[in-house]
Amino acid sequence: MPMKKKKDDENLTPWARYQKEHNQRNRTKKSSKLGGAKRGTAKKHPGKKRNKLTQKKVRQPLHIGKGIKIGLLSLIGILILVTIYLCAPISRVQTIAVQGNKRVEKSDILKKVTVRKNDVIPATWFKERGDEARLIHKLPDLKDAQISVSLLGNVKIKVRENAVMGYVVRNKYYYAVRQDGTVSKKSATQPDGDYPVFRQFKDNQVLKRFLSEYAKLPNEVQNDVAEVDYTATKKERHQLHFFMNDGNEVYAVLNTFAKKMKYYPEISASMKKRGIVDLQVGAYSYPRGQSDESSTSSTSTDPTEEGSQSSDSKKNSLSVGPSAKSKSADSSSSSSIDNVDYQTQQRRATQNSVQGFTATDEENPDGN
Repeated sequence: MPMKKKKDDENLTPWARYQKEHNQRNRTKKSSKLGGAKRGTAKKHPGKKRNKLTQKKVRQPLHIGKGIKIGLLSLIGILILVTIYLCAPISRVQTIAVQGNKRVEKSDILKKVTVRKNDVIPATWFKERGDEARLIHKLPDLKDAQISVSLLGNVKIKVRENAVMGYVVRNKYYYAVRQDGTVSKKSATQPDGDYPVFRQFKDNQVLKRFLSEYAKLPNEVQNDVAEVDYTATKKERHQLHFFMNDGNEVYAVLNTFAKKMKYYPEISASMKKRGIVDLQVGAYSYPRGQSDESSTSSTSTDPTEEGSQSSDSKKNSLSVGPSAKSKSADSSSSSSIDNVDYQTQQRRATQNSVQGFTATDEENPDGN
């Protein structure tokens, strides 16, 4: 048999011999692999494999740390407290206060904000900036606005005004002027509304200084002012001449008029006739057209000063007499300006009529 195989191999072509050897090599490789696999499986223990499978299937319990537990409990506690706070009345807006307003009415400010009583406090925090911008946009007389809401439900609205204080006269035209001294570029032939008229304020710095002091006056006094003339003289560089709606005229000084004119309602109430109130040195009043000799009988009406009536009469004789001449000169100079507009003439006519009615009432107290 081996001889036949050798003869058969010799009769094969080189390509057939190569294929036969190649097939034999593949067979030996497969047999060696199968033998190794059988030997490996024989050595392994099937019990250990099963134990590994069972170990993978068993789930171990999760262990939560103490820090995580404390965090969860605190979060739950906070949520409970927030819920209780939102359900309680203390979480609602209780009061709304407005501060800093003088010319602008409180009701106008409250209408422009969206915050209302009984609103939830956290919700109002998101409205603060929008309400502040809305106030400045809707109310031009406001320069600045700040809204603060406390946890106790108290809402504070602080505003700074830049309201129109009156009309300044420039070249026979009227220009609206604001509290900070800003003069409008738009002119008018007649003032609009019940605003006072400011004359002879040619220097803008003097006008700003006057307006800053004028804004300190109570609303009661501001509403009674019809016209203010800046009547500077050699004796008094910053003299002011006020024409009041009740018929009185007031002479004051730029540096001190804000402190003294807050007492004007008391001074006006104590006057028997409509006349002149002198606030340049002290505070004195006397009827219009009174001569220098009779001015000594005028009385001091300064609520801030205390003294005997005789000493006041001496002061009046010294202060009122000389100033009356300057006032007559100032009145004559201002009378030339009065012909500029019809509204000023009407104001002066009203003052004269008020004085005439007062005089007739005093002459005929019983109406006979």
